[in-house]
Amino acid sequence: MAELERILGADLEPALFTRGAFVAVAELVDVVRADTIKPSPWLCGPYAWLLENVRPLPEAIPARGRLGLWRPTRAQLRAIELVVAT
Repeated sequence: MAELERILGADLEPALFTRGAFVAVAELVDVVRADTIKPSPWLCGPYAWLLENVRPLPEAIPARGRLGLWRPTRAQLRAIELVVAT
């Protein structure tokens, strides 16, 4: 966390972070090998997801965290669609 605080020039208080919720939507436009793009503090692992049109949600939508990729429930998708459509 100290490295990220140095890069952002801010003190980060973990207790203030929203957890267990959807907080934004984005378009996944590509997946590339990490060694083909500029290094970033957000990059870890051999691949990077390139996102565009990232939009924060006006309110967090509850979601249980899980490892790996997973599908949101229908209720979660409806809640996201309602917020994004407005």
